[in-house]
Amino acid sequence: MGLADWWYVFQTTRLSKPAEDRVLFRATANRKIQSVLEAGLGDGSRCDRLLQWLEHHDSIPTRYAAIDQFEAGGGISLKQFHAKLTGLGIKPMPVPGNLATGLPRVAHTIGAVDLLILDQDRDGLSDPSIQNFLPRVVHSDTIVIATDSQTNNLYLIDPSELAGEIASSPLQAAA
Repeated sequence: MGLADWWYVFQTTRLSKPAEDRVLFRATANRKIQSVLEAGLGDGSRCDRLLQWLEHHDSIPTRYAAIDQFEAGGGISLKQFHAKLTGLGIKPMPVPGNLATGLPRVAHTIGAVDLLILDQDRDGLSDPSIQNFLPRVVHSDTIVIATDSQTNNLYLIDPSELAGEIASSPLQAAA
């Protein structure tokens, strides 16, 4: 790694703004990301920074699914999201709605993803409709990143720990 590459990685993982995204960059450094599911795009700026970061690591995903309210939520429009990703050669999969309504669609079309970014914390995953479909989109090497509801900081969730919580839920035990 040359000095310019080292400086870019250091700057992005340690000094970049907003500081909340540094966890995302550290977790995806030197990992091959083929598919991404992001719940809650907002204005799309995090998606832009993530794609720029992955492009630097020669790890552009082939699929990028996004569950979002799009125009209804005041964020990026569906057309802008689609145009941005198609221009980079990535197959976009916009899913209008919230996590509970969009997760089944992603689980049935894409399946397990390499990177899952949630706009809610672990406590927000207690909805039975979410618990039923999370095991279908997470595999043992999935990077799961959630947002702390109080501080809006990103943090990592161990996918095996998440699968363990899902397997021990009352709905799974009754099945």
